[in-house]
Amino acid sequence: MNASLTFLLVAISLVIAGTIIFFLMEKQHRHNEQRWQLELRKSNASALASLRLSAYERLIVMLERSRPSSVVLRSNRSGMTCTLLQLEMIRNIREEFDHNVSLQMYVSEHTWASIQQAKSDISELFKVSYSKVNPNDNSMYLSNFVLEMEAAVGNPAIENALRLLRIELMNHYAA
Repeated sequence: MNASLTFLLVAISLVIAGTIIFFLMEKQHRHNEQRWQLELRKSNASALASLRLSAYERLIVMLERSRPSSVVLRSNRSGMTCTLLQLEMIRNIREEFDHNVSLQMYVSEHTWASIQQAKSDISELFKVSYSKVNPNDNSMYLSNFVLEMEAAVGNPAIENALRLLRIELMNHYAA
């Protein structure tokens, strides 16, 4: 009976020790997993921050390239008519925005709406300018009219979109 009791005590001790070891290892495993998840979140946040910064830069470049004077300079070629220039300017703006449409996921809906408003206002300026010239005239007439209208009304939609981008950028990266 003494041997049976000794065996039972050893068995109970082993079960208790095994249970304690199991729970300690489980706790260590959970701790390691939490630490790994934290590191993964930090890494993802860093990658996202880099992507977001790049998106802001690209959107700012897009808006600057979309200024009517910039579009006129890129679009106008010798021998063009006003009709061809107008079509080229609108195509140029549409492609600029279409190329960067995926960047909307990095900015607020309000900021993206202001960027879309800028596109709309620029296209409208081109259409209004075109309505004031003879479609078959040399493109220089339309170029001059666009530049005069831009000088007269400015670029409030572009300026607003740029301002909102800068505010969001500062809010995301403020210390």
